[in-house]
Amino acid sequence: HTALGNSRYGVYINGAPNNTIGGTALGTRNVISDNEEGVLVYRAHGNLIQGNYIGTDANGDGALPNFLSGALILDAWNNTVGGTTPEARNVISGNRLYGVHIYEYDAVYDTYGNVVAANYIGTNASGTGELGNGTGVKIVNAWDNTVGGTTPEARNVISGNQFYGVYVTGATATDNTVQGNYIGTHLSGTVALGNATDGVFIAGGAHGNRVGTDADGQNDEAERNVISGNSRHGVHITGSGTGGNVVAGNYIGLGAGGNPLGNIQNGVYVANASDNTIGGVEPGKGNVIGNCGGHGVVVVGATALGNSIRGNAIRDNARLGIDLEGGSEDAFGVTANDPGDADVGANGLQNFPVIDGALASANTEVWGSLSLSL
Repeated sequence: HTALGNSRYGVYINGAPNNTIGGTALGTRNVISDNEEGVLVYRAHGNLIQGNYIGTDANGDGALPNFLSGALILDAWNNTVGGTTPEARNVISGNRLYGVHIYEYDAVYDTYGNVVAANYIGTNASGTGELGNGTGVKIVNAWDNTVGGTTPEARNVISGNQFYGVYVTGATATDNTVQGNYIGTHLSGTVALGNATDGVFIAGGAHGNRVGTDADGQNDEAERNVISGNSRHGVHITGSGTGGNVVAGNYIGLGAGGNPLGNIQNGVYVANASDNTIGGVEPGKGNVIGNCGGHGVVVVGATALGNSIRGNAIRDNARLGIDLEGGSEDAFGVTANDPGDADVGANGLQNFPVIDGALASANTEVWGSLSLSL
């Protein structure tokens, strides 16, 4: 319970493969706290970080923060933080900057294939109270890393952090997957324990990343993130070059059981980023986006083009389901249709369809019109 930290690292692995820090057996837990970095894995692969308290006291209920990160995976590949059993769970909380930081600094040493699974990141050891890091998980210029997984056992609880739940950034941050996590709730997935800004933040040219279900049509329910209860947006995608990211099959603003659990502002917010996909037409790829204090989905900025919003169930938000707007927050609202739809603005300020009527029978029939540019 007393801070007796090292001046640099609690544990430092440099170039050495296949080591285990902690373990899954009784008595193998380390308490790694009050250092500059809790654990640093540098230019190494195959290492396991399991069963530890990193940034907390010995009970996992109070913060003894590492000054920078709980676990830093630097220019390293195929390492695992956590596992797929409760015994493998790390409690990574209370750290000043990041809980887990996956960072490619030197492109000569690819940073890929790292897995962060089954941890409590930003909560106490019971998963029910806040013990926030600055940001829960940050991925910088690294590729093909996984936060969560395809089974319930791989789920992280990433909640109670002082800024973002998950932050992905950098021009070479691609093909990372965030799936199956509770982001902004406590361990039940039904009670808010929000991150203080966005649940998931993608920026800085990050492209081709996936938040939610894979494209294979399998394990969709287990791969669903619950991104709810956060103090700003559920998912925030922003910046020039930040494109090709997919947000699919998630509950955004709902608890794991479908109960209302809105994000304070918007469900999904896309700003000056292009060619991202929210939802999809395949079974299981649509998000359920609801109960948010603002809009369901916002696309903003004249350079926010080609963003696809398809197959989602968007309901019970305080404002519009989908809002396209090119100006300030105060100007958000219905964008009037115009003949030919030749506009400059978010998604080209695409016209919305006008519904003229509907007939409920064995098959519901809906008819109307849509004016588009030719």
